[in-house]
Order: sequence, then C-alpha cells, then structure tokens
Amino acid sequence: KNQFFFGETPSTLDVIAFANLAQVVYMDKEVTYSLRDWMKENCSNLVDFCDRMKERAFPDWEEMLTNLDLNSHLPKPPPVEEKKEEVKEEKKESEKDEVKKE
Repeated sequence: KNQFFFGETPSTLDVIAFANLAQVVYMDKEVTYSLRDWMKENCSNLVDFCDRMKERAFPDWEEMLTNLDLNSHLPKPPPVEEKKEEVKEEKKESEKDEVKKE
C-alpha cells in the first residue's frame, strides 16, 4: 500500500489533494459539517492520507493554528497593554507639568 498517490514520497498531486481535502477533514469539530462526518466514516483512506501529509509537511500544525491570524488583511486595533502604557505616560507628563507650574 502506497503512502502517497505515486509511492512513498509526496508529489504535486498529493499537495493539491491535501490542500483541498484538509479543508474538510480538519474543519472545527464544533461546526456541524455533514461532508466531514461522511468522509471520516466512509473514506478513512483519505483521512489517513491527510494525516500523513499533515505530519510530514506541518509537524508544527497545532502551534501554527494557535498563532494563525485568519483575517490578516483587516486592520487591527492596537493592543490594550500599549494603550494603558500610553495613558500612564500621559499622566506622568501631566503630573510633571503640574509640578513645574507650582
């Protein structure tokens, strides 16, 4: 039994198949998706293929998912911590100004 479509090493076809199948196989479990459920029940060979490709090409898959920005094209508000620091700096400057006035 071959690990990939044309043998023991992945080919371009394997990459293309994985890119399409992974979107279904690795859909969030919280999302109801009948095609994913059907594939997992009836196409274990394709699910296993996706697992092999994922392990080979993306050993850091879980880490990537935790750091993935799904909307990188949208502008982001500045982090809250930065705003707090800016407010603290403004307060310090206003306090300095008040001390100078006295």
